[in-house]
Amino acid sequence: MNPKLLAVIKREYLQQVRNKAFWISTVLIPTLGLIFIGVQVVLAQSMVAKGRIGVIDLSGRLYEPLVAEQQVKVDSDEETNPESMEKSRKKIPTTVEFFKVEATPETLAAVRTKLNEDVQKERIKSYVILQ
Repeated sequence: MNPKLLAVIKREYLQQVRNKAFWISTVLIPTLGLIFIGVQVVLAQSMVAKGRIGVIDLSGRLYEPLVAEQQVKVDSDEETNPESMEKSRKKIPTTVEFFKVEATPETLAAVRTKLNEDVQKERIKSYVILQ
């Protein structure tokens, strides 16, 4: 390599290293990145999905499998087998409760109005209409 080019590279590098902005950005940017990642990890661990969800099953055959599937997931999350716990990642705990709301296509508008009021008053988290 050309000795003059090396001298120019060395001078430019040393000039940048002596600058305060170089050292501030070298320390500050990675530190801010780590802080942001730490905040996300703490928030993810502290957040728990919870609440009541109303289910309007107009078909009459989808509510029971939904509740059964939720129960299977809750039971599998409570396993204490050490081998399965090592292999699986830590799961976020949930306390979601489904409850059935009786409705027909004719009464659906009135039921939705009542459920919307319940959501706004935070009595329930949300509701789902299955057709």
